[in-house]
Amino acid sequence: MDARSKTLRPTLMRPSALALRPPGHSDRYTSLKKLSDSLHDIFKQRGTLSDLDGALKLHRAVLALAPPGHPDQFDFLHHLANSLIGKSIIIVFEQPCQQSSSYI
Repeated sequence: MDARSKTLRPTLMRPSALALRPPGHSDRYTSLKKLSDSLHDIFKQRGTLSDLDGALKLHRAVLALAPPGHPDQFDFLHHLANSLIGKSIIIVFEQPCQQSSSYI
């Protein structure tokens, strides 16, 4: 089994684990956080924007479930910020360079 398969397999299994913690479960945010972190790691390996978009969606869901003042709230915000920075870098560097006549 190659390194990519080792990373993908646990990630593919996590949505099943998430089903064991349905909405309203007190530890659902933990499963969402692990899944979002895995998707972000897969994005870093493959560079697929859909993986990053999935991670962003789950990071936001984690923040929505964490009550204000949660001891890990800073960590949740940090992970969301890293994913947003990653996406902004992709957007900036994938756009073709355009020259504006107002700057010439």
